[in-house]
Amino acid sequence: MPTADVRPVRQIVEGEARVLGKTRATLYACCGFDHPAAALCVPGTATGWVFDRRRDFAIMKALGASERLVSAFFAAEAAALGAVGALLGFVVGIGIAAWIGRVNFNAPVVPRLSVLPFVLAGSMAVALLSAIVRCRGCGAYSLPSS
Repeated sequence: MPTADVRPVRQIVEGEARVLGKTRATLYACCGFDHPAAALCVPGTATGWVFDRRRDFAIMKALGASERLVSAFFAAEAAALGAVGALLGFVVGIGIAAWIGRVNFNAPVVPRLSVLPFVLAGSMAVALLSAIVRCRGCGAYSLPSS
């Protein structure tokens, strides 16, 4: 229709903008609560992980491994777990976002793979940081007394 004069209805456009603004605010609020909760949970898990592995660390040390090598193994394991967690979370997040987009907005959600490196780096950094802090502070290399 070349002669049609198309103009957006202001109330509809403003209503959609408010819905999208509230959705964005909700997502930011979720991130604001989820990230600190994860940052508290990961060090606690790393502490238990270190205490469970004390015998392994002691055996490695008894067989001649240096403290640096044992720490490197522990850090590599923490980084691998952080990477796996980030990948699983990214895939599940894309699935949930696609479902929400289809159900609520009847629109497809296109995943942005450019975000994946940042997700991987952040997850691995948190896992490494908590592993390093817990590994140094727990006396992880001594045999448990039993």
